[in-house]
Order: sequence, then structure tokens, then C-alpha cells
Amino acid sequence: MKKHLRSTVLFFAFITGLTCSAQDARWGYQLSFDGTNDYFAANTVSAAVGSNSWTIEFWFRSSRTVTYTESILAFNPSDGTNRIEIGVGPSSGNKMYIYSPNSSPGTLYGSAAISTNTWYHVALTFNSGTRAIQLYLNGSTTPDVVRTLPAADVVQSTDKFSLGQEWDNTTASGFFAGQLDEVRVWNSVRSNTQLVDNQYRQVPTNSSGLLAYYKMTNNTGTTVTDNTGNGRNGTLVGGTAWQASTVTKNANGTVSANQSINEDTQPADITISNYPYTGILWQRSTDNNTWSGIGGATAGTLTGAQMGVLSQTTYYRARLDNGYGTYDYSDVVTATVLTGTLPVHWLGFSARQQAQGILLSWSTATEEGSKHFDVEHSTNGSSWSRVATIAASGNSTTVQQYEALHTSPASGSNYYRIRQIDADGKHSFSKVVLIAVATNRNAVLVYPNPVVNGMLYVKLEEAAGLRIVNMSGLTVVQKNLAAGLHNLSVAHLPRGSYWVKAGDTAVKVLIR
Repeated sequence: MKKHLRSTVLFFAFITGLTCSAQDARWGYQLSFDGTNDYFAANTVSAAVGSNSWTIEFWFRSSRTVTYTESILAFNPSDGTNRIEIGVGPSSGNKMYIYSPNSSPGTLYGSAAISTNTWYHVALTFNSGTRAIQLYLNGSTTPDVVRTLPAADVVQSTDKFSLGQEWDNTTASGFFAGQLDEVRVWNSVRSNTQLVDNQYRQVPTNSSGLLAYYKMTNNTGTTVTDNTGNGRNGTLVGGTAWQASTVTKNANGTVSANQSINEDTQPADITISNYPYTGILWQRSTDNNTWSGIGGATAGTLTGAQMGVLSQTTYYRARLDNGYGTYDYSDVVTATVLTGTLPVHWLGFSARQQAQGILLSWSTATEEGSKHFDVEHSTNGSSWSRVATIAASGNSTTVQQYEALHTSPASGSNYYRIRQIDADGKHSFSKVVLIAVATNRNAVLVYPNPVVNGMLYVKLEEAAGLRIVNMSGLTVVQKNLAAGLHNLSVAHLPRGSYWVKAGDTAVKVLIR
């Protein structure tokens, strides 16, 4: 039988340290608090939000390891007693907290560690209908802190509002040491998409629902201008200093897109995994010297359509493109076209997390002299081990479907590829797929997702209290479960999205 002439396109690279360092360009200036007597006051913010729904966003950087709670944002009644505050406190290291004096416990800490001299984006949302207050870090879809406020702790229009301290017994206290920038106050609960899409860029000052916006553009004096024009200017107290802004975006991600395709064929997508940012600029080169931008390619995934048809070796690279300043490019991704003969024509390869492990599925259009498939696993994308062997069809001109279950994936990143072994010992590889498994304590796996038959299967690594929480922050199911696999009936719950929470882990599920 005649073998089909095909070509192999191999992608290989690691994207490390894509960096945007914005120096007095996009961000302008920032406020620096000494942790002794500095703070920012703008009581008109309380009058604007009142007891309605709201969102407050800001960037902060803590300059010291805290030994007591340091308040970053606080609402306090005019009499000087406490209402609510958020800040950084000592809890197995530095953690964010929400303080609600009429709740138990009064101070509720998050789980994310806060490092000193590192910038974090915070979004604090309050839903007036449910009184749920949630704190999100760096665009995460899972809140780091969530609680329901008693009525007595809901903001009132006569409250004091401050940044960098909280009013206690009519005197300033709990001073914050660090920097603040880009403070925004909205009149609604902002969606996660809105928060993520805009956390690294300035928004129009006339944006709908924007009550106050402190871009820190003054660079002098004790007045902080509300750039919306609404007149809710703030006042600096205690010698709070102006500094050139140094908000920096750093992260590491990996590109995994090994694949075999026909020559002059459009390749599959290249995706930057484990990379939290939007606003990516992709570039292409055929000589690794002269580069040109790829129109419309600004997301973390460079699609096959954007890459175009490949007939020669092509190079790709990316950098952050969410503002101004100094940028570092990623390592170069090389797409090499090599002519050769392949005994298998791959159709697809995917990985899906289930309660029992990771289900791997692949298919072929044709096979010639194919002996077997080795399923290979890696935790770093470079060192591989075999976890399963599946017999091949040998010779086939019809679509063949294959599956394998990896029952012991690692916590964190799991890379998979299929090594196809020919009868004569030659081999070829599928593309690489990446799937992340929760790394938090009391990790929870759920299946199926979405839920279509009213039954949800939950697998716990350790015994834990499990809660199902709706999008309003209300707990609708609560159970104490032992380690292992459990089936829960959710047929009584309305259709929609929910959080399944166990220990420090939260998984979003859709019930249909």
C-alpha cells in the first residue's frame, strides 16, 4: 500500500517573563503611604454609593511584612465606629481580609499569599440585594474573600471613606505602608469580564456607571482629582507622597502546540497557558530577523486562521500590549515544516477532567502499519513518561476513536501527548494538550460539567465541608463529606451557574 506524503509542523518554545513596565506614561503617578500617619480621605464616595450596589477597584503594593492589620480601604460611620474595611493582615503570612464588626468572625482572611513589593489588582464588589461582598485578586474568577454583611455593616451615605487607614474611635489608625494607584468606584457589581478586560488599562472618564476615578495625575499638593468630573476629589493627609508609577505586569506561561499537518495546511491554534493577561501582541517572521504584527491577534491564543497556511519555516513571538512603557518579548516559537512520510493521519486529541481522573480522547482518519499508541505525561512540558499503551488498528481507511484514563494526574499543570509507534519502529507525535488540576488543599473534582441529569459527582482528596453557592453568594447546599467520590442530587436547584466549594478550592459548574 502506498504511504501518503505528509509534512510535520513542530512548535516548540517556552514563553517566560513577558513584562510590561509602565514608567510615568500610561499610569502617570501613584500615592505612597508611610504606614505611620498617611491617608487619603474622600467622604463624598460614601454619599455616592450609599446602600446601593457598588464595585471599587484599585492597584496596591505592600512595602512591609505586617504584624497587625493594615487598612487599605475603609467605610466608617460618622461617629468613628467601624463599618467595613479591607486590608492586609498577618495570617500565616500576609493575607487580604474583609472586616465586618457585626459578623462572626469579625475579620475574615483570604487564602492568597500577599508578597511585599508586588503589585496586586483588587476588585471589591457589593450586591445590595443579597448584601454579599466579595474581594477578587488579579482578575481571578474565584473571590479570595466572600461574606454576607449584616444590615448594620452596609455602607451609608453619611459614612467616612478613606484609603490607607480606618477611623476607630474618631481617630485615624491601622495605617497602610505601601503604594496605591488607579482607584475606580462604580455604581454596580462589575462582571468578571469587565474587571479582567480593563484591569490593565485606563477606562474612559465618562464610562457609564463610573462614580469616581482617581488616576493620580496631580503629582503635587494634597488634592487628588476625581477625573470623572463628578467633583468627588480626595484629600491627602499626613504627608502622603506622590511618586512616578511603576505598575509592572509579570507572569510565566508556556506554549504547547506540537502537531502534524499536511503541507500547505492551516495549523492548529497556539495558546499561552497559565497566563492571566489579555492584550497580547503577536508577531510573525520568516527569517527570525524582520518581524511584522499579526492583525487582530491580541488574545492569549493565536488561532490557526491568524497564523495562515504554512509552506515554510515560520517564527512567532508575543509581548504584552496593554499600554505604554518598556516591553520584553517572549522566546521565539518556531514552526518547522519537514517533509516526510507519516503512517497516521491525526484528526484530534483532547483531555477532559473527570472525577476519576483525566480522560484522553484521540482519533485518526487513516492508519497504515500502525502498531500502538503510548500516552505520555509531563508536569513541565519537557520531561515525559508513559502512563498508558493502547493497541492501534494497524491498517485503516476509516475514522478510529481511542480513549485512555489517567487516574493519577499531578496537582497543577498536566501535559499530555500521544506517541504513535509504527510496525517498523518509527513514530510520530500528536499535538500536546494541557490541563490544570487544582493545587489547593482539599482539592475538589466535579463531574459532569455542565450537569444535565440532576446528579453531580464530587471527588475530594480529603474530608471537607462542601458548599454549593449561587451567583448571589447564597449557600444552597451544605454537607460534611469524607474523602472519596460522592454523588449529590442537584435536581432541585434552578438552572444556572454555581460555585462548588471545599476547603480552599472553588469550582464553577453549570446546571442545565
